[in-house]
Amino acid sequence: MTATETVSSYPNVAAPMMIGSVELKNRIVRTSHGSGMVVGGRITDELIAYHAERAKGGVALTILEAAGVHPSWVGEINAGTDEIIADFQQLVAATSPHGMKVFQQLWLGPGPNGIWYNGAPAPLSASAVPVPISGYMPQPVSVDQLDEMVQAMADAARRCRDGGLDGVEIHSGHGYLLGSFLSPITNRRDDDYGGSPTNRSRFLRRIVDAVRAEVGDDFPVGVRVSADEGVAGGLVAADVAELVRDLHNNCTIDFVDISNGTQFKIDQIFGSAIAPHMYEMPSSAVVASATDLPSIVTGRFLTLDEAEQVIAAGEADLVSMVRALIADPHLVSKTLAGNDKQVRPCIGCNQGCLGGVRGPMRHLYCAVNPGAGREADTGDAHLAPAPSPRRVAVVGGGPAGLEAARVAAEIGHSVTLFEKSAHLGGQLRYTRFSPRRSDTAAVLGFWEAELERLGVDVRLETTVDPGGISAEGFDDLIVAVGSEPRRDGMQLWRPSEPVEGWGSLPTASSWDILGGEPRAGRSVVLYDDGGRYEAIDVAGKLVHDGATVYFVTPFFTFGTRVEATEKGWEDRIRPHYRHLSTNESFQLHPNSQLSRIDASGVAIVSLDGGQPVHLESDELVMVTANIPAIGPDAPSSGVRRFVVGDGAGVRTLEAAVLEAHQCARNL
Repeated sequence: MTATETVSSYPNVAAPMMIGSVELKNRIVRTSHGSGMVVGGRITDELIAYHAERAKGGVALTILEAAGVHPSWVGEINAGTDEIIADFQQLVAATSPHGMKVFQQLWLGPGPNGIWYNGAPAPLSASAVPVPISGYMPQPVSVDQLDEMVQAMADAARRCRDGGLDGVEIHSGHGYLLGSFLSPITNRRDDDYGGSPTNRSRFLRRIVDAVRAEVGDDFPVGVRVSADEGVAGGLVAADVAELVRDLHNNCTIDFVDISNGTQFKIDQIFGSAIAPHMYEMPSSAVVASATDLPSIVTGRFLTLDEAEQVIAAGEADLVSMVRALIADPHLVSKTLAGNDKQVRPCIGCNQGCLGGVRGPMRHLYCAVNPGAGREADTGDAHLAPAPSPRRVAVVGGGPAGLEAARVAAEIGHSVTLFEKSAHLGGQLRYTRFSPRRSDTAAVLGFWEAELERLGVDVRLETTVDPGGISAEGFDDLIVAVGSEPRRDGMQLWRPSEPVEGWGSLPTASSWDILGGEPRAGRSVVLYDDGGRYEAIDVAGKLVHDGATVYFVTPFFTFGTRVEATEKGWEDRIRPHYRHLSTNESFQLHPNSQLSRIDASGVAIVSLDGGQPVHLESDELVMVTANIPAIGPDAPSSGVRRFVVGDGAGVRTLEAAVLEAHQCARNL
């Protein structure tokens, strides 16, 4: 298929479109998202490189991460000072040659979602109504403060225009400060800004009017809204559709960016692998159809096929693909050129993106794309032909081995990959059998296709003697054999106390469950020592297959170590727990350890002491820390030898892929 034929397969995605006076070259957008690459409110070279790479990849429009405009909340980018103008100019200089337009999201802060910290004022909101994220009682915004904020928004928009940006978006969704005025739940005011829908939207209308007066008619201005608050008594799609119609009729806005969720339904803002593709469309389509304004929709769009489907149906005009373009910045150009098999897919794990930005690292990365967040010096854009091609043996066909083999072959080495099993994929292969997270294995298809394209010699069901590698004439050996479940019954929190009766009951690992026969009708004790997705996948499959599951963990709740973010358990784990806890075949036993095992089941005991509780069961499943399948001190084969991935220390998918990429690149 030629590039022209491929473009014709996506006539709506490839079609240009006007937003106000600005022409977009196609219909693919990246809506605002945090990066961790803003320092002191200033745009860094690192952030410019991040956005420039997506511009090179064919994206039509990027909306920069939230910019603070008022001293009450500086935000990520600080658009409350003229210093930011030069930053905008540098970013535009790097992106505009590739035809990507850049808008800036303007933000009045998290509002009632704000986390109070030492020395900071109380969170602001329309009214003194606490919300689940913080639990703090917010302070109602005074009318004088409203006046200041309106002017601050207008001034910030002027700076965006003077910095060469192409437009601005006013964030009034997700339950943040502006959104708190729109919602009848958080707006209990009795002045001109509360009560009726018209009064509740007065603050937003004043901002839109002030911004328009400042930037003129030829500079696009739009709003971001949440189509459904996700809580009884809150705004629903019909309410938000009426709001958008009112803004269009009474203000001058050029587009609407439709998202979903608020502090009451956080998982709707950041859908993980358990969310269906295009999961926001049922509510977003209602809002988009209420106006003839250009509309942007989002919500786990992973391919241009999905975007084409929605646009062709008239359900939206533009589609946002944020995480898909983190995983592969060239998704658009590759697909339109007919190279869709070379697109590295987003797997919805949220490990490096959301978990990176809002976890301890405070920086955006990607579990499957080592170059994401490191565009200045890492990733496929920096792969250069090897000055002296070598023969490279990669032992192990899991994620680390696959990435190492791909990169080594891409830069010109002759690569042979050895895998002892009949399948590639390593541990990641088992997630294919997860009833709710099978998308996390999607990247395996990319690696397999790439190895075929690059001519890698893949030898399955082949065990390698490291000492024999040199005999075959290899120059380098990359050991990527990963890790495997430990089967000795050790418990992380009680390593010196072996479980009494170990071996008295049939015992399995997560691999045995996910890759094995269904346990329908059986009672299973699942001991989770890790607090991560692995045990959640196992529990989900057991319940799905008809087993009764007693979920035992030393933690105080479920999934506590899943890439913790500042919003914690609720936004990452609650959807999984809600799904399981509503099933009568699932029981959670927190703060507990295994005490004794016999042929009839397992006795558990609280970590705080007390009498054991006996759980009658047919099988015990242990989900504990894996152990490396081969240590870094294994015998040398006489060639240069490198150990990557879990073989060098059991960590995360993100760590394994990054380590393998860097190792192969530097051969």
